[in-house]
Amino acid sequence: MPTRIIEYEADAVISGDIDVELLRPVDLFSFRVARWMGHAAPKVLCCIAAGLAWSLWFGGVPVSTTALLLAAPSIMLAIFNNIVGQIGVGAFSFWIRDVRGLWFIYQKLVFLLGGMLLPLEILPSGVESLAKAMPFMTMAYVPGRLASGHVEPVFPVWQLGWSVVLVTASAWLFAPRVERIRRQP
Repeated sequence: MPTRIIEYEADAVISGDIDVELLRPVDLFSFRVARWMGHAAPKVLCCIAAGLAWSLWFGGVPVSTTALLLAAPSIMLAIFNNIVGQIGVGAFSFWIRDVRGLWFIYQKLVFLLGGMLLPLEILPSGVESLAKAMPFMTMAYVPGRLASGHVEPVFPVWQLGWSVVLVTASAWLFAPRVERIRRQP
């Protein structure tokens, strides 16, 4: 799976590959999400198994099995949200050709406001509140927080809520342009 789904999606639009994909008898947005999830699933499962073995070997029995049970679906929701977000940002390639700048901004938002580099609790209070109100925390912070032993059942619910918002927004960005391509002779 390419790490830059945004750029891959943009290349499909620019090269015209998306026209060929429209010949499939399925919804193009759903197909793209399913394809990227299919690419990610085996890798993620291997990483989870390796991480679990590593942590058991060096850290012993987990402090909270409940947190680990919440972390497993949370990791898949995080990947789903990230993929849908990237496809949504990649849809801007229908309007602008070069989305590398958008990829850079998106990636930095996930790193900084998503809690990938620093826990959100150490950010200044205003920035922490902003970060917790954005979808980026559902992509990095939430699964990490749960896997580290913090039992917070509201987090997967929060991820599901953002999944609905991201799918709606991304499909909304994607659909009108796809319809326009379909109508062209």
